[in-house]
Amino acid sequence: MDIVLSTIFFLVSLPPLFLLLIFSFLAIKVVAGKSINDPDYPPVKGSVYNQLLYLNYLYDYQAEAAKERSTYRLLALEQSGSMLIESAPSSAWDTASAFAGSL
Repeated sequence: MDIVLSTIFFLVSLPPLFLLLIFSFLAIKVVAGKSINDPDYPPVKGSVYNQLLYLNYLYDYQAEAAKERSTYRLLALEQSGSMLIESAPSSAWDTASAFAGSL
């Protein structure tokens, strides 16, 4: 009876441990070698996979992130993407003067 219970426990605990191992490998792969604390690069806000957590209100999440910093990075497996947010002009007069100044 003990052999049967230990076999069942082993078979039940094996898939979660395997998933934990895969998740840990992906997390290390995303972060490794990305210059996280290097001041020459924009600060890291999270990973691309972090956006899956905020999928229902992704635009609100990105707007809040843009209020904190105008430039930040999102890490992915092979590369990191930089997000550069430019603020919109506050009035039509600012838009017209910015357009006239660029001519």
